[in-house]
This record gives sequence, structure tokens and C-alpha cells, in this order.
Amino acid sequence: MDYYTEILNDLEKLLEQKQYDDALFVIRSEMRMPYVPPDFKEKLEAIKERIPVSEEHVLKVPDEEKIRELLKGDAESQMYAVYSLINQNLRKHKVLVDDILSSDTISQAKDILIYALIEQEISEEFFLVKDGLEYHFVPRYCLLPEESDGYQEAVKELKEVYLHEPSLYQFALDLLQEKCFSHLPLSYEAEESGQLVEAIRSELAKMFRTVDNG
Repeated sequence: MDYYTEILNDLEKLLEQKQYDDALFVIRSEMRMPYVPPDFKEKLEAIKERIPVSEEHVLKVPDEEKIRELLKGDAESQMYAVYSLINQNLRKHKVLVDDILSSDTISQAKDILIYALIEQEISEEFFLVKDGLEYHFVPRYCLLPEESDGYQEAVKELKEVYLHEPSLYQFALDLLQEKCFSHLPLSYEAEESGQLVEAIRSELAKMFRTVDNG
């Protein structure tokens, strides 16, 4: 299950439980990301329309104690905790951020937090444990996915590959963003774009082959 599907599933659960504040918070956090796939954005807006208008009010941001409590929960709780944190000035929460990045918090939540650290151009060093690997990185000197040479070159190559298939091109861009996002805090170099494109083409071929086979 990919990142976007997990978010949509989490939102459906929140609506079923009538946790409208939490659902709105997640939707607004996702919509503020620099890149939001068109189909994902459309689904977010559709879910937002299902939330009772009376429930749309100013949301209370959890404090550090509440965030730490949420981080001990399931994937949905961990994602909500990180969404709550990235909407704040992360410079004021260095210890909490360090604790999250070095813990067993799910990778998707860490990716979102790393993205926010880079976006806020924080100059302090952080220690990260992710997928069994350890990293030391300074957000200020890292690149957002769409800023990397590898990403930009891959976009050009994918545009040529799917020149006459705009729907597949959009799928390809979504996969590219997802791959670069999950690669944080590292970024892809220009010479790695071919590798990215081949991986994306292979995934798309498998995906649509499965659909064609019913």
C-alpha cells in the first residue's frame, strides 16, 4: 500500500469515528505540501466536503506531551503527531524531533518531518535511524525532492517516454515524487535519473498489467 492510499484510508477511519478535527488537520497538512498529486488532491477535497460544516473551526494544536503520547500509538496516531508538529516552528522542538527521528516511528512520518525540517532550513545537525540505516544530516544543506538534479532530469525523461500518454505521465510523476520523498534526507543526482525512470516504468508496467488481467 503506498503513502497516499494509507492517508486516504486513515481519513476514512477518522470520518467513521466522527473525529472531524483530526481529519481536517490531516487534510490541511497534506494540502500544504508543495506537491500534491491531482487525483489525491481531488480525493482530499471530496473527503473534506463530507465533514459537517459546523465542525470546521479553529483546530487546537497538541502540545509536546500530547504529541509524545500519540507517537506511542498506531501508524495513524504517529502520522497525526507528526502533522501536529510540522505546523509549528521546529527549531523550538529540537529534542522532540531528535527523539522521533531516532525512534521506531514509521518511515512515512519521519519522511514528512524531514521534509519540514529542510523546508524550514534548520541549521542544526540531526541523527536519523531509518530502514535499518543511520544518518547524520543538517536540513539546511539538504534538498527538497523537487529541487534535486535527479528529480528534474527524471521529469524530463518521463515526459519524453509518456509524451502521448498524459495519464501515465501523471502516474509516473506521482511515483517519482514518492520515491524521492522516501529517499530523504538523501537526494538523487542527475546521473541516477535513468535508474529512477526505469524503476518507475517497471512499476507502471506491472500495475497496469495487473489491472488489465482483472
